[in-house]
Amino acid sequence: MANTWAFIRFNGAHDMGHVGYGFAIAPGQYTFGSVENPSGSPLVQPGANNGAWISTGSEQDMRAAMRRNAYDAYLCWDIPSTNPGAATQAAQATVGEGYSVIGDNCEDAVYHVLTAYGAQLPSPSAIGNASPNAWWAALENATQAAGGAP
Repeated sequence: MANTWAFIRFNGAHDMGHVGYGFAIAPGQYTFGSVENPSGSPLVQPGANNGAWISTGSEQDMRAAMRRNAYDAYLCWDIPSTNPGAATQAAQATVGEGYSVIGDNCEDAVYHVLTAYGAQLPSPSAIGNASPNAWWAALENATQAAGGAP
């Protein structure tokens, strides 16, 4: 089974896309989540509800949660050296950290969580990666990951 997962809702955030993450913490067990920003505001102050959620469960649980949250597709791949503790800390830091449409959004959260885990990912701040949909295309090219519907 793959240990690193990314999920996308292509029509999220006014058709710019929306992404979430998943990573293995033990054989058959995953931590997964996202920053949803339910208010839709371009700025959510730290401490306010940015819609971040984190869950733990099996691959089936993870995929079911992403389907319930209307994600359209996933990428999954293996990386050889992982740090589940660092990724868990990065995921927990998303709760209450606020939200900014530029520099602190769902894409940045996924990037921080999965790079803390050990993934080598294209930067969301690179030219051409400003929207989650554009970053997803760069992610597909960079990871050569398997994919499908959650």
